Amino acid sequence: MLGLAGLAFTACSNEEDAVPGTGDKDKVMITLSLGKAETRSLGETAAGKYNTLTDMKVEFYNAQGVYVEVPEQVEDDDTYNKSGAIEAAIEALKSGTHQANLSIKGVPASATQIYIVANSVSSIGTSSLNDARKSKIYLSDQQKSNFTVFSGEQSTLTGLGTINPTTNEANVELKPVPSRIEMQNVTAMPLADNETWGGSEIKSFKVEGFFINNFYPEGILDGTPLPSTAKRVDNGSIAANYTKTKYQEIFYQYENEPAPSNKDFSFMCDEPADDDLTYSEGDLTDGETSNDYIYKAVPKVSTKNWGYQLLPGVPPHIVVKLNVTYVDNQGAETQADKYLTITKYKFQSTVPNVGTANEYVQEVLRGHVYTIKDINFDVKDLTDVPYEGTKTVEARVEVSAWVGVPVIPEFN
Repeated sequence: MLGLAGLAFTACSNEEDAVPGTGDKDKVMITLSLGKAETRSLGETAAGKYNTLTDMKVEFYNAQGVYVEVPEQVEDDDTYNKSGAIEAAIEALKSGTHQANLSIKGVPASATQIYIVANSVSSIGTSSLNDARKSKIYLSDQQKSNFTVFSGEQSTLTGLGTINPTTNEANVELKPVPSRIEMQNVTAMPLADNETWGGSEIKSFKVEGFFINNFYPEGILDGTPLPSTAKRVDNGSIAANYTKTKYQEIFYQYENEPAPSNKDFSFMCDEPADDDLTYSEGDLTDGETSNDYIYKAVPKVSTKNWGYQLLPGVPPHIVVKLNVTYVDNQGAETQADKYLTITKYKFQSTVPNVGTANEYVQEVLRGHVYTIKDINFDVKDLTDVPYEGTKTVEARVEVSAWVGVPVIPEFN
C-alpha cells in the first residue's frame, strides 16, 4: 500500500501478457530496476526508500505460461553459473542507481516470459506462471525481518518481463507486494464555541496503543487486491482484545479452515512508552482558530512514524487507545481509557491513477504508503469501546510511493 520513483527506464512489461518469440535465446540479458519500499514501526517513512535484497528467484515461461527449465551451467563457459549471475545482480541492485544487468545463459528458445521474485520466504509454485503468481504470501513474513533500518526492508518484491524475440533482452521492474500504513501525530482539538459535550472537555491524554484491525493475514504473491470476503483478523468491539498480549494470541477461524501456524500478530500493534512521544499543551488563550489544539502527541523524532505492513485489499482499521484526562465546567478532573476507531479514509488530494480528492479509498494497493500525518479528534469522537456508536472523525492521510497519495481517514 504504485508508480515507483527513481526508475531510469520504462519496463517493457509488468505482470502483463507476454508476446511469443522465436529464435535461439542462448543468452538473455535482463535489465532490472529495484522499486522503492522500505518501512519500519516508529521509523523513517517508507516513501523514497529502497528494499534490501537477500535473495532472488529467476524463472522462465513460454507464451502459454508453462514453466521452462534453464540450466545452472552451460557447456561452453566453465566460468558461468546461473546462481552466481543472480548473486552479482543482487549486489548491483543494492547500490548506486538500484539497477542491474543480469545475463542468463542456456535459455531455451521457447522462453518468452521471465518472472522474478525477490525476498520470498515462502514456497513458490513453478509448474506454470499462474501457479507462481498465485502462490500464497503471509503478512507475518513481511513484518518480521532482521532489519537494520526498516522492519519491512526485506519485504517481497515481484516483476514480470517479456523477452524481446529479436534482441533476447527484457526489462523487469521489481515492485513490493505489500502496502504500508503509517501514523505520526495524535492531536486533541477543542470543541467549537457552539458545541458542548456533557459539560466536559479534554485537558490532556496519553497514547496507550496503536492497533491495526480488520487486516488480511495472507494474500497472493502477484499483489492482486483480495476481496472483502477474504479472511481477515478482526478483534471487534471488545476493549480487552486491544493489548499487545492479546495480539500475540490471536486466533481466527474462517469457514472451518485451520488457523495459521503463526498466530502472533504483535507486529500489528504498538504500546508506546512515554519516552517514545513528546506531549505538548496547546495555547488557546488568544482565541481559537482552526489550527489551535488542546494537547498533542508527536514521535520523539518528527520525521518518524508508527508504521505497519499490509497486504493489498480492503483498507484495514486503526484503533487508537488513549488515557484521557477530562475537565468539567467547574474545573474538576477525571481520567478514563477511551478509543478512536478509524474505519474509512478519503484521498486528501487527487493522485493520477490512484484516487480523487475527497473520495473514499476502496482498496490499498501494493507498494503504496498510506500516511496519516495528523489524527485530529475532539471529545465527541472518543468512545468507551472500539466501534461504539456512529461518530465520524477525519484524520489527514497521505500515501507515498513507494507512491504518494494524500488521504483523509474517518473514525467510526
